[in-house]
Amino acid sequence: MPNVRTDSTFFFRLCGACAALAALTACGTTSHFVDQPHLMINEPSKDPRQAVNELFQLTPPYNVSLCEADPSSKECTKANAGVTAKGVGGIFLPLVLEVRGMSIEKQMPSADGVSFKASLDAKVDALSPHCGTVGGRVVVRENNTASVQLRHFYCNWAVIGNVLVNADFSVDSIDLKERVVTGFYKLTFHGTGNAAGSGYYRAVIVPASASDTAAAKSQDLSQLKESTMHPIAPLLLVSSLCCATASAGDLTVRVEHVRSDHGAILAALYENEASFMNPAKARATFKVKAVTGEVQYVFHDLPAGKYALSTFHDENGNGQLDRNLVGLPKEGYGFSNSKGSLRPPRFSQAAFDFDGTSKSITITLNY
Repeated sequence: MPNVRTDSTFFFRLCGACAALAALTACGTTSHFVDQPHLMINEPSKDPRQAVNELFQLTPPYNVSLCEADPSSKECTKANAGVTAKGVGGIFLPLVLEVRGMSIEKQMPSADGVSFKASLDAKVDALSPHCGTVGGRVVVRENNTASVQLRHFYCNWAVIGNVLVNADFSVDSIDLKERVVTGFYKLTFHGTGNAAGSGYYRAVIVPASASDTAAAKSQDLSQLKESTMHPIAPLLLVSSLCCATASAGDLTVRVEHVRSDHGAILAALYENEASFMNPAKARATFKVKAVTGEVQYVFHDLPAGKYALSTFHDENGNGQLDRNLVGLPKEGYGFSNSKGSLRPPRFSQAAFDFDGTSKSITITLNY
């Protein structure tokens, strides 16, 4: 009769093999990427370098929206969906990175095209990673091909941690009139999470609406000046200001189960899904010295609304949540309304209502 191995070593090897298989099936591929496709320009009199210079002649800031597209029609295939990469993070947890666009903040001519600095509009399973300012360039080659490259930048979010990201967008058509670019994309990241994706994209360059906003504010101010000629207008204005002041209060945050007095407790307060888990877009943040047991912080004059909190214990003072080899946090972390999980909650799960009066909430750290 053959021996049946029931020891723990065999069990863990089996579990590891299953997890690895799940990871492989969850990952995307870069096989759909075409590096240097033939470039078509809707104005044949212009060469690729002239077209690129004209395409990016807008003064920053301006936006570039992205979507997955059909190669035949060159139209978006899914509403409000960006280009994607699929993979795994942590202990082989499946995840999807979606890049919907970028905001160009600075740009300058370069020897082979245009270089720029941008911030990404990205989501990982509906959460916003913090990627900071990303450097990129538009490259025009001697063989009349072009591509957009964003290379070797770091992103950090929630339980997954730091990853190194690369994004390549080859260009097969430029419509100068509509400011539309299409082509093939390749998106990868590696680190405490790994993912890959490729396909066909459509990008639209859109001028920033700052001038429109300024015009609207100017019009509102003009209307306000005219309305003050009415005897009751000052009373209405004072009433609205009093109401606004009355609806702001103090939110006291208590962070408990702090295991040591090393380092600091960092936290961020978010007010919507779009900003959640992106510290750069948080409404407010705080950092206090760690004290064994419990620390406390007060957000003063906070308007009424719906908010969510994330916090972690930065014991070694490096400014980030450290993780072990399989991506699990090595330092304490916690969220409002959360009992502890391997995956971060969504904004709706962590959110709480604040009515503008004094309120206190407690977050328990998980180590």
